Amino acid sequence: MNRKAVISCIVMTVFILLSISQFSYAQKKKSKKNPLIKMKKDINVIRGDQYYDNYEFFAAGEEYKKTIDKDPENYYAAYKYAEACREYFDYVNAEKYYKKTIDKSLDLFPIARFWYGFMQLDNGNYEPAKKTFDTFVNEYKVTTLEAEEYKERARQGIKGCEFALAEMQKPKRDYNFTDLPEPINTEYSEYSPVIADNDSSIIVTSSRKESKGHAEFNMLGGAFSDMFRIEQGAGGWVMKDNADKFDVNNTTFNESAGSFTADNKKFYFTRCDEKIKVGAYEEFNCVIYVAKKSGEGSDASWGPAVRLNENVNMKGQWNSQPSVSPDGKILFFVSKRPGGLGMHDIWFSTCNGDDQWRAANNMGEGVNSIFIDMSPRYFAAENLLFFSSNGREGIGGLDIYMSSESTEFKETKNIGMPFNSHRDDFYFVLGAKRGYVASNRQGGKGNDDIYTFTIKSKETLLALIEKDSIIEDVKSISVEGSIVDEKTQKPVADLNVALTDENSVQLKTTTTDNEGKFKFDNLPAGKTYKVVLIEENAKLTQRIQYMIGDVEVKGSDKVASRRLFENVYFDFNKEELRPEAKKVLNELVTYSKKYPEVQIEMNANTDSIGTVDYNKKLSEQRGDAARQYLVGAGLKQSDMVVNSLGKGHPLAPNLNQIGRLLNRRVEFYVLGGPGYEAKTMTYVIEPRENIYDIAKRFQMSVQELKELNDLNADQLIPYTPLRVRRHIGDDDIIAQATMEQSFKQEKKGKKYYQEKIKKEQGLNASLASANQLIKLENDSIAKRNDVRKEVILHKKVDLSMLKEGEDYYITQPKNTLYTIAKLYGMKVEDIFAINSLKNDTIFVGQYIKVKTQTRPLEANEYFIQEGDTLEKLAMKFKISVETLRNWNHLDGYLLRKNMIVRVKS
Repeated sequence: MNRKAVISCIVMTVFILLSISQFSYAQKKKSKKNPLIKMKKDINVIRGDQYYDNYEFFAAGEEYKKTIDKDPENYYAAYKYAEACREYFDYVNAEKYYKKTIDKSLDLFPIARFWYGFMQLDNGNYEPAKKTFDTFVNEYKVTTLEAEEYKERARQGIKGCEFALAEMQKPKRDYNFTDLPEPINTEYSEYSPVIADNDSSIIVTSSRKESKGHAEFNMLGGAFSDMFRIEQGAGGWVMKDNADKFDVNNTTFNESAGSFTADNKKFYFTRCDEKIKVGAYEEFNCVIYVAKKSGEGSDASWGPAVRLNENVNMKGQWNSQPSVSPDGKILFFVSKRPGGLGMHDIWFSTCNGDDQWRAANNMGEGVNSIFIDMSPRYFAAENLLFFSSNGREGIGGLDIYMSSESTEFKETKNIGMPFNSHRDDFYFVLGAKRGYVASNRQGGKGNDDIYTFTIKSKETLLALIEKDSIIEDVKSISVEGSIVDEKTQKPVADLNVALTDENSVQLKTTTTDNEGKFKFDNLPAGKTYKVVLIEENAKLTQRIQYMIGDVEVKGSDKVASRRLFENVYFDFNKEELRPEAKKVLNELVTYSKKYPEVQIEMNANTDSIGTVDYNKKLSEQRGDAARQYLVGAGLKQSDMVVNSLGKGHPLAPNLNQIGRLLNRRVEFYVLGGPGYEAKTMTYVIEPRENIYDIAKRFQMSVQELKELNDLNADQLIPYTPLRVRRHIGDDDIIAQATMEQSFKQEKKGKKYYQEKIKKEQGLNASLASANQLIKLENDSIAKRNDVRKEVILHKKVDLSMLKEGEDYYITQPKNTLYTIAKLYGMKVEDIFAINSLKNDTIFVGQYIKVKTQTRPLEANEYFIQEGDTLEKLAMKFKISVETLRNWNHLDGYLLRKNMIVRVKS
């Protein structure tokens, strides 16, 4: 057996804290008939007992296993093997052999049930562990003081199981909790992470083969431990050089990393080099050292460390795991010395001058328990002390807790999952943006591993719907659930809940209603979804206050239905609803109340003016304005989902006032329910148009037009939206002239304005006006990201110049002449020829003349016909509009006749 590859240990420092104290619990009862005498005579058992008595548990376990393999009926070897496995943290085998002991020889080893319960707990088997602890408390008949300690700890185990089961019902924040790669983690044991160099490097303690103490450490397996410095380079984590002679403080003894002062001039750590006598054996106690750095910059170097005074390093006692405050005035550490509350306690000392430490003080009952408390780490930014303990309600093994200086460290909280697991979790440390923790949880690379996580998290996982969990016949699904307050168990309203894909890409959001409910309807089956709670200001140091109610996933044999109801539009840089928008929403409320099974999905958008972040926020405000209006009209918040898309999903090019208005919108989709047929669409009022001409154009009366738009007068404002009648069967969402025509009309409008001024005020006034117009035009162009693009896009495109079988292709991002030629089955040389191009440089938005009938269509392509829209194509080919846009690199929703689009993957 390769000891280094298979053991699951924590560290020597942790081991001593656990093993010596737990060793006192070892079964010492002897039967009157001495049935164990023969079992103990086996040569491997004799060797195993010798190793065990010398605390060399890994080596002892190997000997006991040899006996079990040749004599399965040797119950003494089975029990001692379970004990050894527990001591070096192989909890799986420990549970297995404690169970065998209970089944075969409980009368010889009645304490086996006690440890069996803790192995079940440490392996995450909470319900069975509760039963085991309960049975032990009721059936263990020994009445000594030590027996009462067993029972008290078993009762604590029951509380721990209940706590863990409740914790598993809570939402889990996403902190990107990750096991770190090599060279940080290896097949050996890594623990005690220390953040250095402004979060750019860490120091870890490791028992890897490169340690200076090459001898095998038979207590746990592996080598003696050293401190290793690892930094983040351009290509990942790399070992840091020893230019500053930091490695001088690694020796052939066990060293363990500790803590820096804020100025990085002092480093406190543990070295286990104080020789003591334990019976007939020699052991080495751990003591606390400080190393000091001299010099500056590249000349800085670390000198040999010195021991702290006996106020910290009490002679003959175990003292380790230092954590110093940034100013170097307070030192927290672990010690087994007289005056403690439990097996091992956390103490602190204050400094009077340069490492002149005063008498140590116990942290008290707020931090210490009657069992094991260890690995203190002080987080100065919030005056918090993090530490590990197995003496409180926990998820299993050592759990991480925090206590605040604001409560004088009298209150302690378990920090929960994912930082705590059902194994041992310890050495929890926070930096500016990331944190680290050591754990021997399952799934690590070796023994103990270092894990990293982000300090802030916006998302908390509520539910995971795996695609494989949905039966094949289901075509669409709906997800419903509720959120309640952890303490009051009452529903919580106004929480933002999002639906994401398996890669955490947000798909849509909703808000819990007054009953704490949320839902996402009509989702296509065959995909993995996550439901997450959005908490903008959530912090790791703040516990989650909510619990998940029942989450129900309903399947349907009907394909997901999503129909556009109507869009509403907004004034520039505004989120307030316009009068005609409220008319649309009132109609939506009427429809939703008639069909309460539907869910409303809103996509909120902006034009392109402004930054990405600003427009994202503006789209959120527009979506919220629509949502609040619908809620005020009697709809439930859980019946709506809102997607704030910012400026990234234009309906039309952002090239003039018409296009930008069409992009300042919220789209309303109806999910589920009967098919909806919209009766109106939007027209953008252009300069010098009047209400009478528009009414005539759309075969409406003026009064009908006014009522539809909540107008009180005949006057119209140019470049504002107007709802007009839609013809039956017409799927258009806007009733506007083509963008080429709108450019032409805009240009004519400017010319008309100039001529009018010239006649009324004379030539000078005309020139002044022209200069003003030029200035406005230049300002407008300056706001655009690519002036060259705008010059080309404003170029007049004469459709009458096209020959039979020709059309214009509007260049999209990432297009090249080669990709355009490939799309239309042409040669690049042909595109050069018919466009009179001088070189292969093209710009986004440029009109490229192409031949549309030079090749037969492929099976996954479609030739755009008169009257085609993205909505029609989506329904025809059973794909979403967004998929069509993504496949064909479409910026907006407008299609052109003779265009070839991809419609199948």
